[in-house]
Amino acid sequence: MLDSVTVKPTDPLQPARPSYLARKTGSCGRLKSVRNDVATRFVRHLRLEFDAIIDRTLSIANAATFRHQRKGGQLVTVLELTDEQRAAAEETHERLIRWASAVVSFLRRRGAEGDAEIEQLAVDLTPCVTLQWRDRDDVPERQWRTKLHRELMRVSAEAARHLGTCTAEEARGMALEPKPFSPFPLRIEAIGQRHWRVCAGELATERMTFPKHFEFPPLSPERIEPFGRALFDLVFAGKVGEAFQRARAQGNLRIQLDTREAGALHSLRWELLHDGDQFLGLSTRVSLSRHVAATEPGRSTAFRLPLRLLLMVSAPPDVALLDGAREQATLEAALAPLTMSGLVEIDVVAGSSFGALRRRLRAAANAGRPHHVWHFIGHGGDDALVMTDDTGGRRDVSSAELETLFKEHPTLALVVLNSCDGVQFHDDGTTSGIAAALLSCGAPAIVAMQEPISDPAAILLAEELYGALSDGAVLDTALIEARRAIFFQPNQREWHIPVLLMAVE
Repeated sequence: MLDSVTVKPTDPLQPARPSYLARKTGSCGRLKSVRNDVATRFVRHLRLEFDAIIDRTLSIANAATFRHQRKGGQLVTVLELTDEQRAAAEETHERLIRWASAVVSFLRRRGAEGDAEIEQLAVDLTPCVTLQWRDRDDVPERQWRTKLHRELMRVSAEAARHLGTCTAEEARGMALEPKPFSPFPLRIEAIGQRHWRVCAGELATERMTFPKHFEFPPLSPERIEPFGRALFDLVFAGKVGEAFQRARAQGNLRIQLDTREAGALHSLRWELLHDGDQFLGLSTRVSLSRHVAATEPGRSTAFRLPLRLLLMVSAPPDVALLDGAREQATLEAALAPLTMSGLVEIDVVAGSSFGALRRRLRAAANAGRPHHVWHFIGHGGDDALVMTDDTGGRRDVSSAELETLFKEHPTLALVVLNSCDGVQFHDDGTTSGIAAALLSCGAPAIVAMQEPISDPAAILLAEELYGALSDGAVLDTALIEARRAIFFQPNQREWHIPVLLMAVE
């Protein structure tokens, strides 16, 4: 059984440790066996769910009234449903859509073929499941029902073939232990006008001077890459650059960036660093996290599975429209492989009120099932998240209120804020926003937005982030994959908006 997931920042001077699971199993072969068991449970659940959909459809069809009727001058055969039967058929159709979404999401994350066929299969099966399937022939009832049954069996066989593909892809995708990210501390301090000191932990120190003509943001889209290249060349020069290349050659790196004493450089978009080959924020081998001072000791990030995710969609009536329902559905589909196998549980706050959030956290903790991740979908400001009060009116919940609330729930290991301006970095070295406040009270890791992000990008971020986590990826890799997915969209300029923050004492 999988026992824990860890996103705790490691000591910058210590090598990355194997994951809890790797230490417990002690061998890649055993690890592969455990993960393949997850795959088996996932695919078995998909098979059982699809069989239940078919059985439910046949049960409703057998109870419905068979009749002939004329449509467009032609005689057709249909089933006449009662209101109760129609509602049951619609519920079965919703189960079909959720089933298809889970399979499609899984195949797309693996880059496997078959996603388009699954979508078409759901389309072909819809008339049968909703019992709107018609035959234009004047056929006897027994013959008509036999044809409907054969059509359902044909689609079932097609579904079984695709589930076989899922089994093979899951086993292949989970065969190896994800490679950890070794820490690479990077601290930048201002030592004079246009002069800074760059320290790579105890490995190397260099003096950095920005030329007078250096172009600072905001930048036009075509100037983003040249800015990233110039910034990389300045920061990773001399001994610091040599230390970085040596560490990079040994495996995956997490750059632990501390710019609290860097003055104006604190507000730069460091995710845009470009090594001449690609942006570091898009590299699958280099992760960059912004570190913020913590006023309290960092919490442990080890927790027992199932991973419990608390989802909150806040859409007060007087704020801009947010497609929260769609993002919630996408998130649930992305996590379907783990929710179906019992390794992840999604809990949804009923409504948008701060009171409902408090009560849901308290109820789960009292029941011995505390949450590990809080995912907020909504709007935010400089120092608040927009929610509602218990009467439905708008209420701006301050960072101080959230800090007080989450101090009583120490199991929260990750906060994902899909809100505008969840974190802001200022020229004086300070960091503001909800994310900074949550870090100050000991939250180990936060994914937040540096500026407003579009609904399509936010939806894609949720799907890819949790999809990668459900594949067994570490948090660094999951966020990188989410950024890459946004980069490959037509509006690729939003990829650098999500930022990973971790607390340091």
